[in-house]
Amino acid sequence: METVNILILGKSGVGKSSLLNYLFEENVRETGIGRPVTAEGFFKEQKVLQGVPITLIDSWGMEAGKSDVWFQQFAHFLREHGAEQRVEEWIHIALYCIDAQGARIEPFEVDVLNRLREAGIEVVVALTKSGGVEEAQLAQLEKTIKQQVAEQMTIVRVNSVEMTLLTGETLQYFGKEQLLATIRQNYFKSLRHQLPIRIEYVMKERVELVKRAMLQADSRKEAEKIATYSLEHFYETITSRVIQEELGAVFQLYNNQLNILFGNSSVAITDMEAFWKEVKEWTVQIVEAVQKVMKGIAIVLLPLLSIPYYTAKGISKLWQTKKKLAERYEEQADELIREAMPSIRSLIERNIDLLEEKTRGVQG
Repeated sequence: METVNILILGKSGVGKSSLLNYLFEENVRETGIGRPVTAEGFFKEQKVLQGVPITLIDSWGMEAGKSDVWFQQFAHFLREHGAEQRVEEWIHIALYCIDAQGARIEPFEVDVLNRLREAGIEVVVALTKSGGVEEAQLAQLEKTIKQQVAEQMTIVRVNSVEMTLLTGETLQYFGKEQLLATIRQNYFKSLRHQLPIRIEYVMKERVELVKRAMLQADSRKEAEKIATYSLEHFYETITSRVIQEELGAVFQLYNNQLNILFGNSSVAITDMEAFWKEVKEWTVQIVEAVQKVMKGIAIVLLPLLSIPYYTAKGISKLWQTKKKLAERYEEQADELIREAMPSIRSLIERNIDLLEEKTRGVQG
């Protein structure tokens, strides 16, 4: 069963476990004071929150002398969960915790946030333990984070532990609703970045499969037939296996799982029949754009297939001919795919805007 992947990062002792427990109103993680409570390295835990299966992805906090090793593991982690991977492997919720009482952001934390942003992962910075911190200190910390990372960085003040001070003042919980709403908005932002990358990656995978089939063909004629057929039906493959499946996975995850976790901060897509009609219309628009490009490939197919036979004999001659043919096919297909991507990105942007506006309108 597909799960919601939640990434939570931050130095040891910043209150990651307390934040998760507060956010989802369940004892998601045990808490500790002044000591790391997570094991070394990136690791995953399977949980069920509010009836929704989740994969909680955590790592040991950033400690002195461990940054080099940690960043090596972090680079590997980002590759495993990048936009080229299937939707279920993406990071759906990303939180970075900074202790507001510390009033500073470390250089390595700036590096972490920048790498997440470069990977297209929309991360929310949670200023934990904000209760009792002076407004001026909070404002200065927020300003520093935006100056060092990005002006558009989303930052939410949170107090996830209720406590009574020596003065008798009680620090109440706060920040949950704003944090959940921000997480939902970030999910839509991430789609704008990740969906085009995923679609382009799968298109290129299809080209690679055709290339391999051409190289395995028993004859030049068979290789030409494979190329011709694949080019004629390439856009149909995009329709059935890329656009509809990928979009379906993305929005089903939102509707059936993320929406439940977000609670009152989110809105379900209640009329799924109407929604899928919109998805189909969207798909047709993208296919029409891609189809024009794929016809361009067919136009250059004749000169492409007019590669002369090599002077070598037998198997060597056939292999060299197929290899050259496949290389030319791949080069031209990749070039034409690049030409199609602006139309695909534009359509994705427009339709995600419409979907987000629809949920916002119902919510408001």
